[in-house]
Amino acid sequence: MDAMLRRLGVATCLSLGVVLPTAQAQSTDGYHAIQVFPLVVDTASFTQRFHFQGTNPWDYWTMSAVFYPARGTAQAGPLICQSFLPSANGETGFASLRALCPGLAPGSAFGTLVLHSVEGGLFAGTSRVSNPSGMGFTVEAFPAHTFLAGQSFVTGLRRLAPQGSAPGFQTNCFVGRLAESAQAGPPTPITVKVALANSAGVALGDTSVAVLPGELVRLLDVFSAANVGQGNIDDAVASFEPQGSSLAGLVSFCTVQDNTSYAAD
Repeated sequence: MDAMLRRLGVATCLSLGVVLPTAQAQSTDGYHAIQVFPLVVDTASFTQRFHFQGTNPWDYWTMSAVFYPARGTAQAGPLICQSFLPSANGETGFASLRALCPGLAPGSAFGTLVLHSVEGGLFAGTSRVSNPSGMGFTVEAFPAHTFLAGQSFVTGLRRLAPQGSAPGFQTNCFVGRLAESAQAGPPTPITVKVALANSAGVALGDTSVAVLPGELVRLLDVFSAANVGQGNIDDAVASFEPQGSSLAGLVSFCTVQDNTSYAAD
């Protein structure tokens, strides 16, 4: 497994002069040899369907995938998933994370998925997360080199109590680090400061998260995690600031959860 994990390096990037087909994903930078799904899930509440597409019908290459579990899930460590060949004439799909990674431990699973074209072929990936009623949201694959070390921000965070027919909302934030970004030697955690401010820029609270290479940490109800007082909050901003140096590969994002129907997160 160590050789496979090392092979999933994040240094690969494309020349700007390469002309590629239009990517069927939200990113305009859709086709690469290494792609990352920041969030993948297989639980009683959500399942995730995956779609992949290559670039040229005359090229065939092997796709390898590694699942990195989030802290606190049933999977004890990184899992090498099955290899497959992406289709250039149509989409290659998997009905769930467990279908792509059949070795997953029983129980709820969520974390990060890193995919690598062994021969260097280019591909795009997207996915749909759905609840048992079929309602859900899209998670696209991002080129690995887009995960950097600088401070990042997420806007539009909400904590609202249900009112009448309007659902209640909470915000969950995630902090992770790509395993391939770690320096040689024993894995050591980095610390990321997560600070919240309201729409006027007034500080609300903060917390710090220690995260190991290959780990994803969920802050369930980030307002509570940052010790923010009670009450409704709309259009808040979260900042993620890594502490120290050599911190490439930082993964940070938030989801707004509909606490009534769980139709979106």
